[in-house]
Amino acid sequence: MSLALELPDELVERIARRAAELVTERQTASASPWLSTRDAADYLAAPVSRIHDLVQLRKLRPHRDGRRLLFKRSDLDAYLEHEQ
Repeated sequence: MSLALELPDELVERIARRAAELVTERQTASASPWLSTRDAADYLAAPVSRIHDLVQLRKLRPHRDGRRLLFKRSDLDAYLEHEQ
């Protein structure tokens, strides 16, 4: 059994443009070595609460921008390497 779906060319073009925008956004975001707490959690595939726990346990040492915590990708990679 096969399923065929025909889409108007205009819709295919809009989907392609949006996909290109998303790829560009991700590439731009990943260019920075600094990650927010939410981004760090996504990077480690963990909940935000786990990131806060790791900071309290001093297993991760964030940089602070006021109250905001920032994490370097290289520090997160080092944590993962050390925990293996």
